Amino acid sequence: MTDLWILGAGGFAKEVCWLARATGKFNVRGFFDLSGGYETVIGNISYPVLPEGAIATLKKGSALAIGSGDPHVIAKLSARYKEEWPFPNLIHPTMTGDEHGVTMGIGNIITSNTMFTTAIRIGSFNVFNLTCTIGHDCIIGDANVINPSANISGSVTIGNNNLIGTNATVLQGLNIGDDCRIGAGSVVTKDVASGLTVVGVPAKTLAPAERANGAKGKSKPSLILVGGGGHCRAVIDVIEAEGKWRIEGVLDREEFVGDDVLGHPIIGTDARIAELVAEGHSMLVTAGQIKDASLRVRLFDLVAKAGGSLATVVSPSARLATGATLGAGTVVGHYAIVNSAAHIGGNCILNTGAVVEHDSVIGDHCHISTGAIINGDCTVGARTFIGSRAILLQSVQVGEDCVVGAGTVVLKDVQNGSTVVGQPAREL
Repeated sequence: MTDLWILGAGGFAKEVCWLARATGKFNVRGFFDLSGGYETVIGNISYPVLPEGAIATLKKGSALAIGSGDPHVIAKLSARYKEEWPFPNLIHPTMTGDEHGVTMGIGNIITSNTMFTTAIRIGSFNVFNLTCTIGHDCIIGDANVINPSANISGSVTIGNNNLIGTNATVLQGLNIGDDCRIGAGSVVTKDVASGLTVVGVPAKTLAPAERANGAKGKSKPSLILVGGGGHCRAVIDVIEAEGKWRIEGVLDREEFVGDDVLGHPIIGTDARIAELVAEGHSMLVTAGQIKDASLRVRLFDLVAKAGGSLATVVSPSARLATGATLGAGTVVGHYAIVNSAAHIGGNCILNTGAVVEHDSVIGDHCHISTGAIINGDCTVGARTFIGSRAILLQSVQVGEDCVVGAGTVVLKDVQNGSTVVGQPAREL
Protein backbone atom coordinates (compact mmCIF):
# COMPACT_ATOMS: atom_id res chain seq x y z
CA MET A 1 0.00 0.00 0.00
CA THR A 2 1.07 3.60 -0.62
CA ASP A 3 2.12 5.71 2.35
CA LEU A 4 -0.23 8.71 2.57
CA TRP A 5 0.19 11.93 4.55
CA ILE A 6 -2.62 14.45 4.99
CA LEU A 7 -2.15 18.22 4.78
CA GLY A 8 -4.16 19.63 7.69
CA ALA A 9 -5.09 18.16 11.04
CA GLY A 10 -8.61 19.43 11.74
CA GLY A 11 -11.96 17.65 11.68
CA PHE A 12 -12.18 17.24 7.91
CA ALA A 13 -8.60 15.97 7.76
CA LYS A 14 -9.68 13.16 10.09
CA GLU A 15 -12.54 12.34 7.73
CA VAL A 16 -10.03 12.17 4.87
CA CYS A 17 -7.99 9.74 6.98
CA TRP A 18 -11.08 7.55 7.40
CA LEU A 19 -11.77 7.75 3.66
CA ALA A 20 -8.20 6.77 2.76
CA ARG A 21 -8.35 3.77 5.07
CA ALA A 22 -11.74 2.75 3.63
CA THR A 23 -10.27 2.53 0.11
CA GLY A 24 -7.91 -0.21 1.27
CA LYS A 25 -5.14 1.28 -0.90
CA PHE A 26 -3.31 3.58 1.49
CA ASN A 27 -1.36 3.40 4.71
CA VAL A 28 -2.09 6.71 6.46
CA ARG A 29 1.12 7.70 8.19
CA GLY A 30 0.09 11.00 9.75
CA PHE A 31 -0.77 14.67 9.25
CA PHE A 32 0.97 17.96 8.59
CA ASP A 33 0.02 21.21 10.32
CA LEU A 34 1.72 24.61 10.38
CA SER A 35 3.22 24.04 13.82
CA GLY A 36 2.97 20.27 14.33
CA GLY A 37 4.82 18.50 17.08
CA TYR A 38 1.89 16.62 18.61
CA GLU A 39 -0.26 13.52 18.08
CA THR A 40 -3.90 13.09 17.19
CA VAL A 41 -5.89 9.98 18.10
CA ILE A 42 -8.61 8.58 15.84
CA GLY A 43 -10.35 5.58 17.33
CA ASN A 44 -7.57 3.49 18.81
CA ILE A 45 -4.87 4.73 16.41
CA SER A 46 -2.45 7.53 17.27
CA TYR A 47 -1.04 9.55 14.35
CA PRO A 48 1.85 12.04 14.40
CA VAL A 49 1.13 15.63 13.41
CA LEU A 50 4.31 17.10 11.94
CA PRO A 51 5.15 20.70 11.04
CA GLU A 52 4.53 21.50 7.39
CA GLY A 53 8.24 22.03 6.79
CA ALA A 54 8.82 18.31 7.39
CA ILE A 55 7.16 17.44 4.07
CA ALA A 56 10.57 17.76 2.44
CA THR A 57 11.80 14.79 4.49
CA LEU A 58 9.20 12.30 3.21
CA LYS A 59 10.53 9.21 1.57
CA LYS A 60 10.20 8.76 -2.17
CA GLY A 61 6.92 7.14 -3.18
CA SER A 62 4.83 8.80 -0.46
CA ALA A 63 1.63 10.60 -1.48
CA LEU A 64 -0.28 13.58 -0.10
CA ALA A 65 -3.97 14.43 0.34
CA ILE A 66 -5.48 17.76 1.34
CA GLY A 67 -7.65 17.62 4.46
CA SER A 68 -9.39 20.98 4.23
CA GLY A 69 -12.96 21.97 3.43
CA ASP A 70 -12.03 25.55 2.45
CA PRO A 71 -11.67 26.03 -1.33
CA HIS A 72 -9.05 28.75 -0.98
CA VAL A 73 -6.92 26.69 1.40
CA ILE A 74 -7.19 23.77 -1.02
CA ALA A 75 -6.12 25.98 -3.93
CA LYS A 76 -3.15 27.34 -1.96
CA LEU A 77 -1.88 23.95 -0.79
CA SER A 78 -2.36 22.25 -4.15
CA ALA A 79 -0.43 25.00 -5.95
CA ARG A 80 2.38 24.70 -3.40
CA TYR A 81 2.91 20.92 -3.61
CA LYS A 82 1.31 19.40 -6.72
CA GLU A 83 4.44 19.64 -8.88
CA GLU A 84 6.59 17.86 -6.28
CA TRP A 85 4.34 15.18 -4.74
CA PRO A 86 1.65 12.80 -6.04
CA PHE A 87 -1.96 13.48 -5.00
CA PRO A 88 -4.11 10.39 -5.63
CA ASN A 89 -7.86 10.55 -5.97
CA LEU A 90 -9.45 9.17 -2.79
CA ILE A 91 -12.74 7.49 -3.71
CA HIS A 92 -14.92 5.72 -1.16
CA PRO A 93 -16.04 2.22 -2.22
CA THR A 94 -19.71 3.24 -1.90
CA MET A 95 -19.43 5.90 -4.62
CA THR A 96 -21.72 4.89 -7.49
CA GLY A 97 -21.90 5.93 -11.14
CA ASP A 98 -20.63 5.19 -14.64
CA GLU A 99 -16.99 4.23 -14.13
CA HIS A 100 -16.32 4.67 -17.86
CA GLY A 101 -18.25 7.94 -18.15
CA VAL A 102 -16.51 10.02 -15.47
CA THR A 103 -13.06 11.55 -16.00
CA MET A 104 -11.12 13.41 -13.34
CA GLY A 105 -7.78 14.97 -12.56
CA ILE A 106 -5.81 14.44 -9.34
CA GLY A 107 -6.32 14.98 -5.62
CA ASN A 108 -10.11 14.67 -5.57
CA ILE A 109 -11.82 13.62 -2.33
CA ILE A 110 -14.99 11.59 -2.94
CA THR A 111 -16.67 10.48 0.28
CA SER A 112 -19.25 7.80 0.96
CA ASN A 113 -22.56 7.34 -0.87
CA THR A 114 -21.91 9.97 -3.52
CA MET A 115 -23.53 9.53 -6.95
CA PHE A 116 -21.99 10.45 -10.32
CA THR A 117 -24.06 9.55 -13.37
CA THR A 118 -22.32 9.76 -16.78
CA ALA A 119 -20.41 12.00 -19.21
CA ILE A 120 -18.97 14.03 -16.32
CA ARG A 121 -15.64 15.88 -16.42
CA ILE A 122 -14.02 16.71 -13.08
CA GLY A 123 -10.86 18.73 -12.55
CA SER A 124 -8.49 18.36 -9.61
CA PHE A 125 -8.55 18.84 -5.84
CA ASN A 126 -12.33 18.90 -5.45
CA VAL A 127 -14.23 17.66 -2.40
CA PHE A 128 -17.48 15.75 -2.93
CA ASN A 129 -18.99 15.25 0.51
CA LEU A 130 -21.46 12.68 1.82
CA THR A 131 -24.41 11.72 -0.42
CA CYS A 132 -24.00 14.55 -2.93
CA THR A 133 -25.19 13.89 -6.51
CA ILE A 134 -23.59 15.02 -9.78
CA GLY A 135 -25.76 14.72 -12.89
CA HIS A 136 -24.92 13.87 -16.49
CA ASP A 137 -22.72 16.10 -18.66
CA CYS A 138 -21.50 18.25 -15.77
CA ILE A 139 -18.13 20.00 -16.00
CA ILE A 140 -16.48 20.81 -12.66
CA GLY A 141 -13.22 22.75 -12.35
CA ASP A 142 -10.65 22.72 -9.56
CA ALA A 143 -10.71 23.20 -5.76
CA ASN A 144 -14.48 23.14 -5.37
CA VAL A 145 -16.15 21.90 -2.19
CA ILE A 146 -19.58 20.26 -2.67
CA ASN A 147 -21.04 19.72 0.78
CA PRO A 148 -23.28 16.85 2.01
CA SER A 149 -26.46 16.05 0.08
CA ALA A 150 -25.96 18.82 -2.50
CA ASN A 151 -27.58 18.02 -5.85
CA ILE A 152 -25.92 19.23 -9.06
CA SER A 153 -28.34 18.61 -11.93
CA GLY A 154 -27.33 17.63 -15.47
CA SER A 155 -25.25 19.82 -17.80
CA VAL A 156 -24.12 22.21 -15.05
CA THR A 157 -20.73 23.91 -15.39
CA ILE A 158 -18.89 24.86 -12.19
CA GLY A 159 -15.68 26.91 -12.24
CA ASN A 160 -12.95 26.95 -9.61
CA ASN A 161 -12.76 27.56 -5.84
CA ASN A 162 -16.51 27.39 -5.19
CA LEU A 163 -18.29 26.33 -2.00
CA ILE A 164 -21.70 24.67 -2.44
CA GLY A 165 -23.57 24.31 0.84
CA THR A 166 -25.27 21.33 2.44
CA ASN A 167 -28.47 20.25 0.65
CA ALA A 168 -28.15 22.98 -1.99
CA THR A 169 -29.53 22.31 -5.48
CA VAL A 170 -28.24 23.66 -8.81
CA LEU A 171 -30.79 23.23 -11.58
CA GLN A 172 -30.18 21.85 -15.05
CA GLY A 173 -27.84 23.59 -17.49
CA LEU A 174 -26.65 26.43 -15.27
CA ASN A 175 -23.19 27.98 -15.02
CA ILE A 176 -21.45 28.72 -11.71
CA GLY A 177 -18.40 30.98 -12.00
CA ASP A 178 -15.27 31.06 -9.85
CA ASP A 179 -15.03 31.87 -6.12
CA CYS A 180 -18.78 31.61 -5.52
CA ARG A 181 -20.62 30.52 -2.40
CA ILE A 182 -24.02 28.84 -2.50
CA GLY A 183 -25.73 28.75 0.88
CA ALA A 184 -27.01 25.62 2.55
CA GLY A 185 -30.44 24.57 1.26
CA SER A 186 -30.40 27.11 -1.57
CA VAL A 187 -32.00 26.31 -4.92
CA VAL A 188 -30.08 27.93 -7.78
CA THR A 189 -32.37 28.69 -10.73
CA LYS A 190 -30.11 30.95 -12.82
CA ASP A 191 -26.41 31.42 -13.58
CA VAL A 192 -24.13 32.67 -10.79
CA ALA A 193 -21.35 35.06 -11.84
CA SER A 194 -17.86 34.78 -10.35
CA GLY A 195 -17.37 36.05 -6.81
CA LEU A 196 -21.03 36.06 -5.82
CA THR A 197 -22.71 34.57 -2.76
CA VAL A 198 -26.28 33.32 -3.27
CA VAL A 199 -28.75 32.06 -0.67
CA GLY A 200 -32.40 31.11 -0.43
CA VAL A 201 -35.18 29.43 -2.42
CA PRO A 202 -34.88 30.53 -5.13
CA ALA A 203 -31.29 31.64 -4.58
CA LYS A 204 -30.70 35.38 -4.51
CA THR A 205 -27.43 37.29 -4.56
CA LEU A 206 -26.21 38.90 -1.35
CA ALA A 207 -24.80 42.40 -1.69
CA PRO A 208 -21.11 42.83 -0.71
CA ALA A 209 -21.93 44.21 2.73
CA GLU A 210 -24.35 41.37 3.31
CA ARG A 211 -21.75 38.76 2.31
CA ALA A 212 -19.30 40.14 4.83
CA ASN A 213 -21.70 40.96 7.63
CA GLY A 214 -24.95 39.01 7.17
CA ALA A 215 -28.20 39.84 5.46
CA LYS A 216 -28.81 43.12 7.32
CA GLY A 217 -25.17 44.29 7.42
CA LYS A 218 -24.23 46.55 10.30
CA SER A 219 -27.69 46.43 11.90
CA LYS A 220 -26.95 42.96 13.24
CA PRO A 221 -25.13 42.25 16.51
CA SER A 222 -21.45 41.46 16.02
CA LEU A 223 -20.06 38.01 16.72
CA ILE A 224 -16.52 36.74 17.23
CA LEU A 225 -15.85 33.07 16.50
CA VAL A 226 -13.30 31.39 18.77
CA GLY A 227 -11.57 28.59 16.87
CA GLY A 228 -10.94 28.51 13.12
CA GLY A 229 -10.78 24.87 11.98
CA GLY A 230 -13.16 22.61 10.10
CA HIS A 231 -15.94 22.91 12.67
CA CYS A 232 -15.74 26.70 12.40
CA ARG A 233 -16.50 26.47 8.69
CA ALA A 234 -19.53 24.29 9.39
CA VAL A 235 -20.77 26.76 12.02
CA ILE A 236 -20.31 29.71 9.65
CA ASP A 237 -22.68 27.96 7.26
CA VAL A 238 -25.28 27.68 10.04
CA ILE A 239 -24.77 31.31 11.15
CA GLU A 240 -25.21 32.63 7.64
CA ALA A 241 -28.28 30.49 7.07
CA GLU A 242 -29.83 31.74 10.32
CA GLY A 243 -29.05 35.35 9.38
CA LYS A 244 -29.11 36.88 12.86
CA TRP A 245 -25.43 37.72 13.39
CA ARG A 246 -22.67 39.76 11.75
CA ILE A 247 -19.39 37.81 11.95
CA GLU A 248 -16.77 40.36 12.92
CA GLY A 249 -13.82 37.98 12.89
CA VAL A 250 -12.27 34.72 14.02
CA LEU A 251 -9.74 33.95 16.77
CA ASP A 252 -7.29 31.13 16.13
CA ARG A 253 -3.66 30.16 16.66
CA GLU A 254 -0.96 32.79 16.17
CA GLU A 255 0.34 31.31 12.91
CA PHE A 256 -3.08 31.74 11.25
CA VAL A 257 -3.57 35.43 12.12
CA GLY A 258 -4.02 37.40 8.90
CA ASP A 259 -5.61 34.47 7.05
CA ASP A 260 -9.36 34.05 6.75
CA VAL A 261 -12.01 31.39 7.22
CA LEU A 262 -14.50 31.43 4.34
CA GLY A 263 -13.84 35.14 3.89
CA HIS A 264 -13.97 36.07 7.58
CA PRO A 265 -10.62 37.43 8.84
CA ILE A 266 -8.60 35.77 11.60
CA ILE A 267 -8.00 38.81 13.79
CA GLY A 268 -6.01 37.38 16.68
CA THR A 269 -5.71 34.62 19.28
CA ASP A 270 -7.79 33.83 22.36
CA ALA A 271 -5.61 36.36 24.22
CA ARG A 272 -7.92 39.01 22.71
CA ILE A 273 -11.13 37.60 24.19
CA ALA A 274 -11.35 40.04 27.15
CA GLU A 275 -10.56 43.01 24.89
CA LEU A 276 -13.20 42.07 22.33
CA VAL A 277 -15.81 41.37 25.02
CA ALA A 278 -15.15 44.86 26.42
CA GLU A 279 -15.84 46.27 22.94
CA GLY A 280 -19.31 44.69 23.06
CA HIS A 281 -18.90 41.72 20.75
CA SER A 282 -20.70 38.45 21.48
CA MET A 283 -18.70 35.23 21.33
CA LEU A 284 -19.20 31.69 20.07
CA VAL A 285 -16.77 28.81 20.60
CA THR A 286 -16.23 27.22 17.18
CA ALA A 287 -13.35 24.87 17.99
CA GLY A 288 -14.34 21.29 17.26
CA GLN A 289 -14.73 18.46 19.74
CA ILE A 290 -13.68 14.95 18.83
CA LYS A 291 -13.82 12.96 22.07
CA ASP A 292 -11.94 15.47 24.27
CA ALA A 293 -13.92 18.55 25.33
CA SER A 294 -11.05 20.28 27.12
CA LEU A 295 -10.29 22.90 24.45
CA ARG A 296 -13.93 23.96 24.09
CA VAL A 297 -14.31 24.08 27.88
CA ARG A 298 -11.19 26.24 28.23
CA LEU A 299 -12.33 28.71 25.58
CA PHE A 300 -15.86 28.84 27.01
CA ASP A 301 -14.43 29.57 30.46
CA LEU A 302 -12.24 32.37 29.07
CA VAL A 303 -15.32 34.05 27.61
CA ALA A 304 -17.30 33.56 30.83
CA LYS A 305 -14.44 34.93 32.96
CA ALA A 306 -14.35 38.04 30.77
CA GLY A 307 -18.09 38.51 31.29
CA GLY A 308 -18.83 37.87 27.63
CA SER A 309 -22.17 37.09 26.04
CA LEU A 310 -22.29 33.71 24.32
CA ALA A 311 -24.39 33.37 21.20
CA THR A 312 -26.75 30.46 20.60
CA VAL A 313 -27.13 29.57 16.92
CA VAL A 314 -29.89 27.45 15.37
CA SER A 315 -30.12 26.47 11.71
CA PRO A 316 -33.43 27.46 10.09
CA SER A 317 -33.75 23.86 8.90
CA ALA A 318 -33.53 22.54 12.48
CA ARG A 319 -36.66 21.86 14.53
CA LEU A 320 -37.03 23.01 18.16
CA ALA A 321 -40.28 21.75 19.66
CA THR A 322 -42.39 23.58 22.21
CA GLY A 323 -40.71 23.48 25.59
CA ALA A 324 -37.26 22.58 24.28
CA THR A 325 -34.46 24.71 25.78
CA LEU A 326 -30.89 25.49 24.80
CA GLY A 327 -27.96 26.70 26.89
CA ALA A 328 -25.72 29.65 26.00
CA GLY A 329 -23.14 29.04 23.31
CA THR A 330 -24.84 26.00 21.79
CA VAL A 331 -25.02 25.39 18.03
CA VAL A 332 -27.89 23.40 16.50
CA GLY A 333 -26.92 22.27 13.00
CA HIS A 334 -28.87 21.75 9.81
CA TYR A 335 -31.84 19.33 10.07
CA ALA A 336 -31.27 18.59 13.74
CA ILE A 337 -34.32 18.03 15.97
CA VAL A 338 -34.79 18.88 19.65
CA ASN A 339 -38.14 17.53 20.76
CA SER A 340 -40.61 18.60 23.44
CA ALA A 341 -39.23 19.36 26.94
CA ALA A 342 -35.70 18.33 25.98
CA HIS A 343 -32.83 20.45 27.29
CA ILE A 344 -29.44 21.00 25.64
CA GLY A 345 -26.78 22.47 27.93
CA GLY A 346 -24.36 25.30 27.23
CA ASN A 347 -21.48 25.18 24.74
CA CYS A 348 -22.88 22.07 23.04
CA ILE A 349 -22.70 20.96 19.43
CA LEU A 350 -25.86 19.34 18.07
CA ASN A 351 -24.55 18.40 14.67
CA THR A 352 -26.21 17.90 11.28
CA GLY A 353 -29.26 15.64 11.47
CA ALA A 354 -28.88 14.75 15.14
CA VAL A 355 -32.06 14.03 17.15
CA VAL A 356 -32.69 14.62 20.86
CA GLU A 357 -36.09 13.26 21.80
CA HIS A 358 -38.62 14.39 24.41
CA ASP A 359 -37.57 14.95 28.04
CA SER A 360 -33.91 14.15 27.43
CA VAL A 361 -31.20 16.25 29.09
CA ILE A 362 -27.81 16.90 27.50
CA GLY A 363 -25.17 18.34 29.86
CA ASP A 364 -22.80 21.23 29.13
CA HIS A 365 -19.94 20.96 26.62
CA CYS A 366 -21.28 17.87 24.81
CA HIS A 367 -21.02 17.02 21.13
CA ILE A 368 -23.91 15.05 19.64
CA SER A 369 -22.50 14.10 16.24
CA THR A 370 -24.09 13.84 12.82
CA GLY A 371 -27.15 11.62 12.68
CA ALA A 372 -26.96 10.50 16.32
CA ILE A 373 -30.28 9.70 18.01
CA ILE A 374 -30.90 10.33 21.70
CA ASN A 375 -34.25 8.73 22.46
CA GLY A 376 -36.75 10.00 25.02
CA ASP A 377 -35.95 10.57 28.71
CA CYS A 378 -32.19 10.00 28.32
CA THR A 379 -29.48 11.85 30.21
CA VAL A 380 -26.04 12.65 28.81
CA GLY A 381 -23.47 14.01 31.27
CA ALA A 382 -21.21 17.00 30.74
CA ARG A 383 -18.26 16.88 28.31
CA THR A 384 -19.46 13.67 26.65
CA PHE A 385 -19.01 12.88 22.97
CA ILE A 386 -21.72 10.90 21.11
CA GLY A 387 -20.42 9.63 17.74
CA SER A 388 -22.12 9.81 14.36
CA ARG A 389 -25.25 7.64 14.04
CA ALA A 390 -24.94 6.35 17.58
CA ILE A 391 -28.27 5.50 19.24
CA LEU A 392 -29.25 5.77 22.91
CA LEU A 393 -32.35 3.76 23.75
CA GLN A 394 -35.15 5.16 25.87
CA SER A 395 -34.20 6.34 29.40
CA VAL A 396 -30.51 5.43 29.13
CA GLN A 397 -28.14 7.49 31.27
CA VAL A 398 -24.64 8.23 29.98
CA GLY A 399 -22.25 9.76 32.50
CA GLU A 400 -19.82 12.66 32.30
CA ASP A 401 -16.63 12.61 30.18
CA CYS A 402 -17.75 9.59 28.16
CA VAL A 403 -17.15 8.64 24.54
CA VAL A 404 -19.83 6.73 22.61
CA GLY A 405 -18.34 5.52 19.34
CA ALA A 406 -19.87 6.09 15.91
CA GLY A 407 -22.73 3.69 15.17
CA THR A 408 -22.86 2.38 18.73
CA VAL A 409 -26.22 1.23 20.12
CA VAL A 410 -26.43 1.91 23.86
CA LEU A 411 -28.91 -0.34 25.67
CA LYS A 412 -27.93 0.33 29.28
CA ASP A 413 -26.40 3.05 31.44
CA VAL A 414 -22.78 4.12 30.89
CA GLN A 415 -20.62 5.15 33.84
CA ASN A 416 -18.58 8.36 34.07
CA GLY A 417 -15.40 8.37 32.02
CA SER A 418 -16.25 5.28 29.98
CA THR A 419 -15.68 4.66 26.27
CA VAL A 420 -18.21 2.34 24.62
CA VAL A 421 -18.43 0.96 21.11
CA GLY A 422 -20.38 -1.66 19.18
CA GLN A 423 -23.89 -3.03 18.78
CA PRO A 424 -24.78 -3.47 21.55
CA ALA A 425 -22.36 -1.12 23.28
CA ARG A 426 -19.44 -2.64 25.17
CA GLU A 427 -16.85 -0.82 27.22
CA LEU A 428 -13.28 -0.58 25.98
